[in-house]
Amino acid sequence: MKNIIILLGKSASGKDTILKELNKILNYNIIVSWTSRPIRDNETQDLDYHFVTKEKFISEIPNLVEYRTYNTLLNGNSEIWYYGIHKSSLKNNSIVITDLDGYKSLEKYSPKAFYINVPDNIRTERAKKRASFSLPEWNRRLQDDNIKFSQIPKDIKIIKNDNITTTIDEILKILGHLR
Repeated sequence: MKNIIILLGKSASGKDTILKELNKILNYNIIVSWTSRPIRDNETQDLDYHFVTKEKFISEIPNLVEYRTYNTLLNGNSEIWYYGIHKSSLKNNSIVITDLDGYKSLEKYSPKAFYINVPDNIRTERAKKRASFSLPEWNRRLQDDNIKFSQIPKDIKIIKNDNITTTIDEILKILGHLR
């Protein structure tokens, strides 16, 4: 069995920040997801995601542990973005960000899953700071997130993210790791 920490949460809930802070302490392998969505200005190829074309992503589906699609709006145009986790990235002592469908595919590897809970108004303020912010797309994501995360499985620990230090300390305590 692999030791994998799974972080889940709605858009702009702080998952990436938590992953980076946890990794500074634990020094785990970060599982970098594949995606067909465009790279954002502040992102780095193969660090934030493995950015690939839609065609390349589709050709790799047999080699993925899980994948999902998101219907989105980009500059007012409807698009489908793919996200997934490649089988080759699953290593012992790893940490990953995914959604509930991804969790269901990965739960056989680890019972250590955390749902990062943040009120919608705080998430909205965080999202507005992104260069790619679009109000129609954000409203679509709010609605989609509320549907997708309407029921969190009981074996996923719910962590409130109102203070990064407190959030990290709570996760470390549950993992049995103290700073």
